[in-house]
Amino acid sequence: RDDETLAYHLSELFPEVNFETFAWPGDDLDRVERSIMALRFEPRPCAVIYIYNLNDIDGPSHLLPPPQLDFQNFTGAGYADAVSTLPRWLSWSSAATSLVSLVRRASLSKETVRRYIALYEDRRNPEGLTKLATRLRSMREFVFSRGAEFEVAIYPLLHLDLLGNYPFEGSHREIKTRCEREGIPVYDGQLMFQGEWQVAQYKVHPADYHPNGTAHRRFARAL
Repeated sequence: RDDETLAYHLSELFPEVNFETFAWPGDDLDRVERSIMALRFEPRPCAVIYIYNLNDIDGPSHLLPPPQLDFQNFTGAGYADAVSTLPRWLSWSSAATSLVSLVRRASLSKETVRRYIALYEDRRNPEGLTKLATRLRSMREFVFSRGAEFEVAIYPLLHLDLLGNYPFEGSHREIKTRCEREGIPVYDGQLMFQGEWQVAQYKVHPADYHPNGTAHRRFARAL
């Protein structure tokens, strides 16, 4: 719903500011840059804020999480495949089905974390990180030439490990470093997790890790 979007909650907090969003489903680094370059700046905005998601970066195909691994789009296909391989004499057991599903989910989560971390390691994805810095510089220079500020806000992935730790701090640090090198103000959204032991209350659905209205409201307040 419209009242569950980040722009809505920013407008609620700052009614004197006109917030406009130009995000599209499936946006990545290239599409975000094209969207910004297409802005007419009429009237001229005060600032353009790029809400950066960890899956915006490019990388080799063996590192990019496929849909059933991506925390942004947990399809559950991996769990269904695992459960379908149960012996027939166990298929009637809801306990066995639930156990296999939990094990499969833990396995997929571990693989997803590994791939996301690798995407922000220089030795694993140097081309992707170089492209990230280049695109950020290009967007900043374009927006600045139009008389506006360009800023980045990193939206955290809605995942904590079993101990309540956020496993992508290093990834955030790499993004922040590249922003700071380009003179781009950056806000680290993982701060919204401080003191939290779980993040289920911020998800659209247990099988869909996109942020819900509660997450957007909290992120807007922190931003």
